[in-house]
Amino acid sequence: CVSIEKELITVSSDYNLLAVNAFNPQSLNSRNNTFMPFALTIRETPFKLIVLDPDNGGLVFESTDADNAWDGIDRRDGVMVPNNKAYIWKVVIQDPLPDEKSTYTGTIVRI
Repeated sequence: CVSIEKELITVSSDYNLLAVNAFNPQSLNSRNNTFMPFALTIRETPFKLIVLDPDNGGLVFESTDADNAWDGIDRRDGVMVPNNKAYIWKVVIQDPLPDEKSTYTGTIVRI
């Protein structure tokens, strides 16, 4: 016996690349100690991720490789960013799917 069911599902809110809003570089759990929006790790699409300092707009981190996640180090001085400060992240998808936006943004906090 075979049964097939189809159901239309509408997502009313944006999934924002399944990005977390906090991470802990000292965590022993590899899923919690770096920041990379999860959808970028499972999609094979070219992208650019940047993390910006909200105080001055400085570029803290940049990556085009899903295996190169942000570990909390500020690339400007090589020092770990402070705890409990929200940073701005932005991803630009180079080849978005039909009807998909090409730019995603959010905030990430190092805890």
